[in-house]
Amino acid sequence: MTKPRDRSGSRRPADLPPSPEAAPRDRSGSRKPAGLPPTPRDRSGSRKPADLPPSPEAEPRALSGSPTPAGLPPSQGAAPRYRRGSRKPADLPPSPWAEPREPSDRQPLSPGTAEPPAPDARILPWKWILDEDVFATPVYTAVNRRVLSPKDGQVKTFSVLDAPSWANIIALDRESRVVMVNQYRHGSRDFSLELPGGVVGPDENPVDAAVRELLEETGFTVGSAEELITLNPNPALFGNGITTAVATNAVKTAKTSFDENEEAECLLMPLEKLERAFREGAVTHALMLAAIGYFLAVKDKFI
Repeated sequence: MTKPRDRSGSRRPADLPPSPEAAPRDRSGSRKPAGLPPTPRDRSGSRKPADLPPSPEAEPRALSGSPTPAGLPPSQGAAPRYRRGSRKPADLPPSPWAEPREPSDRQPLSPGTAEPPAPDARILPWKWILDEDVFATPVYTAVNRRVLSPKDGQVKTFSVLDAPSWANIIALDRESRVVMVNQYRHGSRDFSLELPGGVVGPDENPVDAAVRELLEETGFTVGSAEELITLNPNPALFGNGITTAVATNAVKTAKTSFDENEEAECLLMPLEKLERAFREGAVTHALMLAAIGYFLAVKDKFI
C-alpha cells in the first residue's frame, strides 16, 4: 500500500502529525508554526520584536540629517545648522574676506575686449542675501552663503570658501629660461613643480605681489612685469582670483627670504624643457598648468 506523501514528496507514516516543513508560510516565504501570531515588521520588511523601542536611525532628523535625541535640552551640540550640517562657532570674528557684498560690486577677473556669450534666457542669476562665517583658518574662511533661488523664490544655503587673491609669475631670464620652484605640498604630500607665487596683500596690486614673491622665493628681480591672465580657482567654491604675471630679463640679485614654514628649490627651465614638462604631466598643480599653457600659447608676444 502506498503511504501518504506530504507536498515535498517524501513518504511519512499516516499517524504522524503534519510536518513543520509543511506549516503555513508568512509573506517572506519562511515557514512558521500555525499557532504563532504574525511577526510585526518595520517598513523595510525586516522583522522587529514588538517590544523594542524605535531605532535611533528612525528618529526625527535636523536638516543636516543627523539624529536629534528627543529628551536632550538645547545645547551647543544642538546649535542651529545650515543645510549641509556644519555648525557655526559663535565666537569667531568675521573674516576680512567674508564681508557682505553684492555680486554686482565685483570687477571682472580678466581684462579684455572679448565679450562672453550671452547666457540662456531661461537661466537667471541667484540674488545674494548674506554671508555667515562657519569657521576661520589662516588661509581661508568657510562661509554659509544664503541666496534667493530664481526658480522657486526660496532662500537656499551654499558652502563656499573665502580666501585672499593669489598671484604667481612667469619670469624669464636673459637666456629665455623660466624661473620655477619645486616645493613640498602638504595637501598632496608630495613635491610640486610650480611658478613662484603666493598671497596678495589686502591693499597690494596682484602684479606687484607676484614680483615680491619672485624675490622672496628665488632671489630674482625683474625690471617690469605685466598681467598675463587672471582666473578663478574654482567658481563653485571660491570668489577670489589668481593672477599670473609675466616678466623678462630676470636676474639673480638677492638671497631667498622664506616664511617660517616655507622652503623651495629654485630651477631655471629652458622653454623647450618647460613645454615638455607641460605635455608629459610633470606639472600637476592645475592652476599652474593653466597659466603655463596659456603662456605657451602666446609666448611669441614676450620673447
